[in-house]
Amino acid sequence: MRSVAAVAFICAASLVAHTGAQANKPTSARLRAGATAPVAPPLTVGGGEVILDVTVGEDGTVSKVQPVRGTPPYTQLLTSAVGGWGFDPAKSLVEDALQAAESHVLVAAVYRPPQVYAAPAPGAETKTVGELSAQLPSPGPLTMPTAYPPRAVRDGTVVIELELGIGGVVQGAKVLSRPSPFDNAALDTARGWRFGVPRDPTGAEQIFVYAVVGFREPITQ
Repeated sequence: MRSVAAVAFICAASLVAHTGAQANKPTSARLRAGATAPVAPPLTVGGGEVILDVTVGEDGTVSKVQPVRGTPPYTQLLTSAVGGWGFDPAKSLVEDALQAAESHVLVAAVYRPPQVYAAPAPGAETKTVGELSAQLPSPGPLTMPTAYPPRAVRDGTVVIELELGIGGVVQGAKVLSRPSPFDNAALDTARGWRFGVPRDPTGAEQIFVYAVVGFREPITQ
């Protein structure tokens, strides 16, 4: 009986130690509120791609949104929307204690052109206009949804939280915006994206990237 109690005590002590170790590790900023993104203006002809480097302050508010790659008019629309998002701030280890810290968050978006099936579409040119923070994982090619969801109507956007492991591999994905017929197609798209390892990692084991997948209602006439 005593040996069983001793084993239980050791297991409990190990669990407490493990939990304490986990609690003292740096964390990344995580979106808490405002997970919305704009649809395309009615007269926009083509699709687009946007990559944003978002600076989140110690209080969790967005202090700066720096476009890294973009396509008009999506860049301006998404930059304005992301400026209103609210985050739980990142925490860094300072003298063995975690403290809220300024950090960077990656937002990557694609807007599918208004066609029934994915195909090249006319529209504004996508250009690289800035450099990504060394804290952030660099995104690979951002693939478009292959088709417009059959049960969907009009235009729509989906905001997705992607959880990356240390190697930049997507370990989890969940929709943060309101439920819609676009959700499954958007999740399938974002789960296929790949990311590189940050050049200057913060030490956080989890990195949260925010994907925006937009859909234009197909032009059938």
